[in-house]
Amino acid sequence: MVIYLAILIIIPCFHFLSISVKEKSDRDNLQLVIYFIVFLIISSLRKETVGGDLARYIPEYLAISNIDLLNLIRYGYAEREWGFVIIEKLFSFVFPTIRGYLFWTSLIFLSISFAAIKKESSIIWLSIFLFYAFGLFTNSMNIIRASITISIGLYSFRFIQNRNLIKFLICVVVAFSIQKTALFILPIYFLWNFKYSVLRIVILVSLSFVASKLLSGNELLMLVDKYLQLYEIKETNLISLNSGITPFALFLLLLLTVGVIVYSRHKVQDKRFEFLLHVLAVALSIQFFSSVFSLINRISMFYGAFVIFYIPDMINKFSNKSKYLMYVFVVILFSMFFLSSISVDPITHRDTQMIVPYLFFWQ
Repeated sequence: MVIYLAILIIIPCFHFLSISVKEKSDRDNLQLVIYFIVFLIISSLRKETVGGDLARYIPEYLAISNIDLLNLIRYGYAEREWGFVIIEKLFSFVFPTIRGYLFWTSLIFLSISFAAIKKESSIIWLSIFLFYAFGLFTNSMNIIRASITISIGLYSFRFIQNRNLIKFLICVVVAFSIQKTALFILPIYFLWNFKYSVLRIVILVSLSFVASKLLSGNELLMLVDKYLQLYEIKETNLISLNSGITPFALFLLLLLTVGVIVYSRHKVQDKRFEFLLHVLAVALSIQFFSSVFSLINRISMFYGAFVIFYIPDMINKFSNKSKYLMYVFVVILFSMFFLSSISVDPITHRDTQMIVPYLFFWQ
């Protein structure tokens, strides 16, 4: 837990210390390089017990490394997505060990994520902090495939803004070949053309909440299994109760509400920020169903991850003096969110993702 707290504190502190670097581009690049290296070390040198899903990923990787490439191309591996199987096999030629697996999966996730931040963030250090505090980094130590697809979704932001459908679809296809739930990234492209209005956002969020209360878990499960067939029923971790407002949904609701108010008072049209408001509204709407069907959390995160661009864009709408107050508010708010999201269960002494306690491989 200490290492997680240390990173949480170091990121904003290092930013203010780095102000002595005069050129903003040099300062941004310095922070990108430093935190890329820090995150890569933490992720790739962790013990194989840090991340609950590694108990499934590692045996799979070791098995795939011993299977002929042509057979994998022809028959695949169990129900694992074909694209990820091929990636695993190719990397196994160079990194056949457990340590190698943790290195290249961390390298891919961080490279794509940081490329997206460098290209699209209006405040680099804050996006890095949000990337960490919103749980995108810590999630990647457990839900590896989902995290890589989320990073691809963030990278595709440039193609959404440029209205480059072909390149965006390539991103979706690549992500889909790694994890099938990435199919849900596809609608995000068309949100760009939605005409913004507060009323539309209120209606979307309200209808989604009502629908989540009316639809039972079994009904939603049958709908997904019948038409999409993305996962076997045994893998869904279904909760059959109707939905309610989860803490994560409340957090998204707060961020969306503040953004709507700030944008309404700003009174200067900003197509990119309108798009990000729509994306966050969709993330919240999806999240309402999370207690009905737990896989929804990962689908919601495809959209919620854009908060790393949303918050910096929102802060830039404040005056220079007010920006510093907003920095403090955001750091405190997201720090509280981060600490609550990795809280340790008093019985198992682990969090739900099993990333606490953090241990290096030699410990």
